[in-house]
Amino acid sequence: MICSAGATLSRFGVSIRCVTDAGLGCRMPRCVLLVDDSPIIRRTLRTLLESAGIGVCGEAEDGTQAIEKADQLKPDLIVLDLAMPVMNGLQAAPILKKMLPKTPIILFTLYADSIVEHEAFLAGVSSLIQKNEAISRLVDEANSLMKR
Repeated sequence: MICSAGATLSRFGVSIRCVTDAGLGCRMPRCVLLVDDSPIIRRTLRTLLESAGIGVCGEAEDGTQAIEKADQLKPDLIVLDLAMPVMNGLQAAPILKKMLPKTPIILFTLYADSIVEHEAFLAGVSSLIQKNEAISRLVDEANSLMKR
């Protein structure tokens, strides 16, 4: 969405001030949906992403909620945990990808091996990042995927 230089717009109930985008006018900040059953992980990721200038438009605690929120919010990126109650990340990913085929999905998980990685990519996941990796990798990957 493009707006006039310096204008203030509302998106998802939050007022924001437009920022310049390479002389092309102003663009709304990117919108990320965080999906993890741990409120502590979601809060930490929100803080990390927002401090890097990446907007978080919504949160969900399982795959079912992720599908509902993604349908409502149309995020630019989804950060999805693997192990969650009700519907896990590998079950939700193909549904999310079918709904939003151009939206990249990062599977952010503690449990990753070659089998999970293979299944994740078959399910439409764009990138897999382990929770024990440097957290800056998530920010770098989010920025990279949203530029495509």
